[in-house]
Amino acid sequence: MDYALCEAAQHNMEGITRAITFYDINCQYNKHFQDWVDRSRFLEIVPKLIIIPGIRLWHVHGHQDSCYVWYASNFIKGIGQINGEIMETLWMNDSNFCKMIHMKRILCWKYKLAKNGITESGRAFNRLDEAVPSHLKTEWLAQERVAQSSRIRDPAVMDLYDINIKKAPSKKEIELRLLEDGNAHNAAPSRRSVAMWISMGLAIEEAQIALLIEI
Repeated sequence: MDYALCEAAQHNMEGITRAITFYDINCQYNKHFQDWVDRSRFLEIVPKLIIIPGIRLWHVHGHQDSCYVWYASNFIKGIGQINGEIMETLWMNDSNFCKMIHMKRILCWKYKLAKNGITESGRAFNRLDEAVPSHLKTEWLAQERVAQSSRIRDPAVMDLYDINIKKAPSKKEIELRLLEDGNAHNAAPSRRSVAMWISMGLAIEEAQIALLIEI
């Protein structure tokens, strides 16, 4: 893998300073790739070449949630909307025969889907865009520029693309909050919460059982 990538990155690369790689485990592989190249006397990579790691959409959803915004093609600027699963689809569709017989029909079908998809996506985006205040657009674009320029050094900056949904409190957290709202056993009866009354009742029942055991 290392040798193949290094050799490919030196073929017809004049004037190219940016490359995007897709690998099912790029979240781990890319972390150590440069170290392996530096330690090997058989590997060499173009010094100024920036390699942006990606994970194909078919595989990225099987990773940790963070991998989606860090490595999915949806969030790599300039790459377009692809699934990156060329080999898998060829295996499933009897590669050579289907390419020879069905290529024209499938390409035309995919083109129509893409064209309709652009139109629908454009309308949806415009509706969202019109509803967002101008100052937020400016702020978000600035954040995006920082994230895209820093993603190689720190993929975590891409978390700004993630959905920010506040996690619902657990059952234990809710019980604790209700107890705290009741504030204490010595609070005035009118200010004690339902949870506090239940807690006090259970404590009394436990004391009664313990007393029966003793006598």
